[in-house]
Amino acid sequence: MLQLGSIVAIIIVLLGKVTAPGIAQVLKLETPKLVEYMFYSAAVGVFAMILWGMLQGLEKFISFSLSNDFASAVKLILSVLLLQMVLGLVGVLYAMIISTAAR
Repeated sequence: MLQLGSIVAIIIVLLGKVTAPGIAQVLKLETPKLVEYMFYSAAVGVFAMILWGMLQGLEKFISFSLSNDFASAVKLILSVLLLQMVLGLVGVLYAMIISTAAR
């Protein structure tokens, strides 16, 4: 599953690199980086789903439920900190990617 997840994640990142300028133009964004960050978040999410499945299969239900709480806390704390560091929307997107990886 990790090999398949790696292939899917690479495809998602490459798709993001190729389509980000067009999507950014349609959405009237100043930079395609915001769209690319969303694709990165989706690629990281692929691995999160695989790891969640492993936790469920191993019947590690406490770890599984705590991972959602931990990811939410990381997202909230990092969003506030990165916004205060004047990173704006990019900072919030960084927080989303990091919290997804932290699951």
